[in-house]
Amino acid sequence: MMKIRKYVGDLCLTTGENHRGNCPVCGGRNTFTATNDNGVVKYNCYKNTCTIGGFIHTDLTAAEIMMIMRQTAEQKRHREKETMEIPQYVVKPMPTHLKFNRFVRRWGLAIDNLLYDVKDERVVFPIHHKVVIALDPDAIDKTIKYRSEIQAWTGLRTMAYMLNDDVKYRVEDDMEKLKGMLNNE
Repeated sequence: MMKIRKYVGDLCLTTGENHRGNCPVCGGRNTFTATNDNGVVKYNCYKNTCTIGGFIHTDLTAAEIMMIMRQTAEQKRHREKETMEIPQYVVKPMPTHLKFNRFVRRWGLAIDNLLYDVKDERVVFPIHHKVVIALDPDAIDKTIKYRSEIQAWTGLRTMAYMLNDDVKYRVEDDMEKLKGMLNNE
């Protein structure tokens, strides 16, 4: 049996290059593929009785690194910020929106920039300049994921903060740090 790492390495695939051919392990005709994805060569046999598959890290040449950097910079330049139109059912709050007013009082919020979703009966926090994602310690993975997604969607400075406890408990230290993060530009 041929050593798969050597076989894949001997293909000498450059970034973006693909190979399709006979499987070096099971001999399946035209069932083996390998692709160099920015220095990671992914390989697999598509014959259903063959279990070979995996990846190998390879070194990139200086030219390949420069090409990747140029492509990334070009993608960033052309990526447009997503815009969102506020739906008709998201409105300025009124005294008759009892759930909105109860929520605002409970959390001691300033209502200057808040909106109200009359369809789902929830408070809407429009994003203007900066975003802070703050979830409790057992949700740190979500906090990091949400921070990355929101920053990508909005292009706004987005920070992650791990609370000491759930925000509903309003731990004084957490509240002070959050206020500081929001007020410091």
